[in-house]
Amino acid sequence: MWLAGCELSRVGMASLAPESGIGDVDGARDLGRDRSDADPAPRDTGPRSDASPFDASTALDGAMLDARVRDASRTDAAPPDGGPAPDARPAGDAATGVCPPPDPPTDATPLVRYTFAPGLVGGLVPDESIFGCFPLSPFEEGDDTIEVAAGRVTFAGGHLELGLDPSQSLARLLTRARLGFSVEVWAGATVTDQNGPRRIVTLSTDTGRRAFTIAHGELSSGSTEGRDVIARFRSTATNENGDDGDGEIASASEVFDDTDAVHHIVLVWAPPLTLLYVDGRERDRFDHGAGATLGWGVTDRFLLGNELTRDRRWSGRILALSIFTVPLGSAEIDARFRAGPE
Repeated sequence: MWLAGCELSRVGMASLAPESGIGDVDGARDLGRDRSDADPAPRDTGPRSDASPFDASTALDGAMLDARVRDASRTDAAPPDGGPAPDARPAGDAATGVCPPPDPPTDATPLVRYTFAPGLVGGLVPDESIFGCFPLSPFEEGDDTIEVAAGRVTFAGGHLELGLDPSQSLARLLTRARLGFSVEVWAGATVTDQNGPRRIVTLSTDTGRRAFTIAHGELSSGSTEGRDVIARFRSTATNENGDDGDGEIASASEVFDDTDAVHHIVLVWAPPLTLLYVDGRERDRFDHGAGATLGWGVTDRFLLGNELTRDRRWSGRILALSIFTVPLGSAEIDARFRAGPE
């Protein structure tokens, strides 16, 4: 059993440790900004003609119940010197009785699943997979807030975070997935023009070192005013920031152009390829080359809505997020898009 940690209350985060001093390295270290002006042609740049039966605007309608949670006794914040943060282990045994599971699933059983429908359980966002091993802690500071209710999480500067040890357990299971894996997220921006780029979901150490990241930003300076999906994925064929040294990454342009829309985004690792799907269609791919394997660090943390350095705050909503330890195929991704978030 992982040790229960976070005492969550509605008071301010008076004892929050200072943010890590880690910053960007000019140009090449920042996700998205080092991309050359000549982007690779996406697999499908046009709008989707056969709309999904899922009505994104309906899913975002309705009153959002306020479930703001503030942490007055956080002990797992990154220390001022930028070193790895102390561990904060989430609470509770898995449904299987084993956390983490000894082996990754070899079928489309989610290793991790969040729908946010239960809201907060014991101060945590529960992992609703059959394993239940990776509940997330919500954090707010000052005007940065997060709302977890009504089957969605809404970020306005706040974020959800997994402790260091469970993040490393998650990373180990993903790297042991023989065929590859998939990260699926239903996300809608509350502000269309965002840059940084802002983190929707990431397993990373800071703005220059990551395992993978799905972000909202701009492909190159002034390209589409920060409405693109940008994905980085680190392997032995890339640098620490998940590109080939020339800024080559997977991306999809002009996705977040409507605050009423929710988009189905899937990042797939099917060695040696990473593939990016948006709304059921493949939009881009990155070839890591034959023999590429995963070269991930031991300080990466799993977060939704921000970077560990607290300087990539995303404004938006997530309705569901799943991680599978198999690479989903194009037909299955299209079917999942048409079905909508479960």
